Amino acid sequence: MYAGSPRVVVSLWSANDEATAELMSIFYRNMLQERLTPAAAAAKCSNLNVAAKKMAVSLLLDCL
Repeated sequence: MYAGSPRVVVSLWSANDEATAELMSIFYRNMLQERLTPAAAAAKCSNLNVAAKKMAVSLLLDCL
């Protein structure tokens, strides 16, 4: 961008601070420790989010 950064990660909407902090921690861990591209790291976060939602629904249904 203006300062020469090849890419920038931003959100287009407001989000819960704790959830955003956790998501960005996982995202950067995927990029830095697992050496994933930004797109692959984002996809992995998305897959984790879907899995977490399915698990939450499953746990909720088990309680009923």
